[in-house]
Formats: sequence, C-alpha cells, structure tokens
Amino acid sequence: MNFKIVEKLIKPQVTQALSKHVEQSEGTILYLKLINYVVSSFMEPHLTVLGRVRRIWYAIFFLRYWRTWLARARLSLADFYITHNAEFCVELNGHELLQIIRYCRDEGCPEAFLATFFNSQWNEAFFRKIRSMGSTFSTVVNFSIGEFLQRVKRAEFLIESDVQLEHKMNKQQKQRDIHVPLAMPSDEEIGQVIEVARKEAEKDLASVGVTCNAPPTCHIAPSKIVVDPKQSTPDIDNDSDSEESSEDCFCINMSELFPNINYDAEFKDCTNEYDKSSTKNAFVKIRKHDGTVVIVKVLTLVKIFRKQPARLGSDRLQRFVRSYPEQDTEVVIEKSSAPGIYCSINIGDWCLFSVKKDDVRVGQVLGFQYKTPKGRYKPYKLETAPVDGHNDEQALVVHGSFFTIKKDNHLQNCYFKFPIYVKRYAGHINTPQKEGGKLVLDEKSKIFVNELAVA
Repeated sequence: MNFKIVEKLIKPQVTQALSKHVEQSEGTILYLKLINYVVSSFMEPHLTVLGRVRRIWYAIFFLRYWRTWLARARLSLADFYITHNAEFCVELNGHELLQIIRYCRDEGCPEAFLATFFNSQWNEAFFRKIRSMGSTFSTVVNFSIGEFLQRVKRAEFLIESDVQLEHKMNKQQKQRDIHVPLAMPSDEEIGQVIEVARKEAEKDLASVGVTCNAPPTCHIAPSKIVVDPKQSTPDIDNDSDSEESSEDCFCINMSELFPNINYDAEFKDCTNEYDKSSTKNAFVKIRKHDGTVVIVKVLTLVKIFRKQPARLGSDRLQRFVRSYPEQDTEVVIEKSSAPGIYCSINIGDWCLFSVKKDDVRVGQVLGFQYKTPKGRYKPYKLETAPVDGHNDEQALVVHGSFFTIKKDNHLQNCYFKFPIYVKRYAGHINTPQKEGGKLVLDEKSKIFVNELAVA
C-alpha cells in the first residue's frame, strides 16, 4: 500500500470536491471519513486524548454496524467489506489506546502519552528509505541483514540532514502543534466519549441506508470497555471450578473431525507442551475410536482444514530457482516423460528451449509467470501451461534451472539476464542421469537433441 496516496485521499479537499462535483458520492465520502479517523487517531499531532478515543471508536462501531448489516442482508463480506486483518487491526488499536491511557493515568505520567509515536509509519518510512538505496534500475528490493546494517548509517545521515534542513527553513509548526496532556481522562469521561462515537457512527450509516437493530456487540457498555483486568480475574479460593474449566482445552471426537474415515488419524501428541503452556486455548483434545485422548495444537487442525494452500508473492519466486551444487552434494532428480514434442508443460518437466538459432538449452521447469499488457509479471496459478496460444501481450515465462549441453553430453548450469518464454519450447527430454557428480543426458535424449539440431 502506498501510504502517501492514502494521506492525500483523506484530505478535506477531496471530500469537498466529491460532494460538490460527484453525484451520489455519500458512501465514498463516508468511507474516506472512516479511513481519516483511523489514521488521524494515532497520527494527528494536535488531537486531544478524548478526541483520539472518539475517532478510533467511531471507526470500530462503524465497522461493527456495517458488518452486521451485510450479514443480515446476506451479502458477501469478501465483495462489500474490508479484509479481516484490517478490521482486526482497528479493533486492536482501539483497545490498545484505552490501555495506554489508563496506564499513563495510573502511573501519574500523562506527558508519556505521545500517540504520534505509537504508530508504525516511523518505521515504515525508515524501511522505505533503506529499500530505496539499491542500485539504479534494480528491481531487487529485498536485502539481507548484512546489507541492512551497511545501509543504516547512510539512512541515519539522510534523516538527520532532513531534520536540520527543516530547522533551517523554520518549519517547526508540527512540533508546536503536538498536544501533550497535563491530565488523563477518567473512566466516566472515556465512556461518555465512546457512546458519542457510537451514536455518530450509527447516524452516519443511517444516512446512506445502512440501518439495523444493533446486536450486543454494538452496545458495549463503557464500564465493560475500561474494566480493570485485575478485577476480572476470578478468585482462586471462591471459584476453583471455573478456574479448572478455563484451563481445560476443548475436547472433540475423532469421528466428528473426520466422519468419512473409520480409522484413527496419526497426530503428534503435544501433552508436554500443553502442560508447560499458559495458553490452553491453543490446544484441543481429540478422542480416538478406542477411547484414548491425544492433545493436538489448534494450528495443526487449521492447516489440515485450510481450503486453499498458502501462496508466495511473485517477488519471492526467485528464491525457488534450483541450482545444483558441487560434486560432493547429493542432487535429487525426479522422473519426467519420454523425449518428444508435447502440447503442454508441467512443473517438474525437463524441457528444451531454443534461445537462439542453433542454441538449445535444457531446463527443469519450477514455475510460471505471465506478462500483463502493462508489462508486469504476475504468478501463473496453474501447474500446467499450454505451449501454443500465447501472444506478446500476455506471454508465459518459465522459471527453473537451466543448463547448456556440452560436447560430452553433460549439463552445465547457466543463467539468463532475460526471461525465457514458453513459446521458445522445443520439446521434452528424459530426466538427466547423475554420473560422477554431473548431470548427463541419456541415449534417447541425445538422439532427440540431434534430430532437433538437424531439423
């Protein structure tokens, strides 16, 4: 996300232009107001303590009302709502702000409440400066810890120069506008402001047709929001049963988890980790068909029942380019199809690619990308790519380990500074054999390569 663009979008000039020149833009204006309140609650320097509370809790109740209305209307949250991570972050920020206020008040240090330093944009800006220190026209934006340490001194010098330049140009308005509280608000004052924020969110949503009877999650009493964690801790002597029930994890039968399997699935028993852990909710007990109970991590079940496997970003595909090491290292070679020309390429196949005239390279396919009309490369989700039917505007690129064929028919690792397109496919070969630490073509593959050279 480009945060600078977001800061420009939430400026008052944008909402004023929308209301003046764009019809039926009330929903867009309200959404920009939501973003503005989330950002300014931690980044606006002149806001008071209660002003920050009102803005972040306005956003929290706004999202709760919105989500409830979509659920009751049976509309898709994936199409008409923000992501779960974004919603969860807003909730955490609101509760975190209350905890910080209470801590500064109870410890008698209101001057420590510097909300503008609680956001992560300071670190993000520093990280962007580090990433911008790569070589000219370089697309590799990731770096190692060693490279980071080499760039830190230079980044610190640039930041210090910017600060000195601001002082020289007398741009100290931001420092004068920082609000440092002399006293922190009480729980009653915080509760009143939160109630005002809830009513404001309800009114704004009603103006665009989002109305619903608020569920209990939208009517959190102020006393419950700012309750002292020490007061909510159950008394060990008076309520020992509740303590035992809270420490015990959930138990489920194996037949309920896997109704189509008549035997017991094998799970790692995490009893020792369960006894040492203070978070019992991270584990679950599974009762097998023979009556025995095994303790399993909840994360294990989440990975099993996950609908879609996790995918890596396109900028990390280069980490999976396989390079074969020296002779003393074992190389695992997989089987492939017989030599010939086929209509498609699968991940793991050994293929021939015509780079130039009379120049054929061998490559094991490890993945694909496709080129968009704008010239960007995006991951190709399928494991099989067709050989024909690609134009220059949307061409498939092959990622893998590539080799040149030497005179003694052994393969030598090579690298390319340009992408290898699927349209350069010349045929399939058998999986090379390993002889003396080198990859060597078999007889059928040699004959096929010679036939291609003659043709």
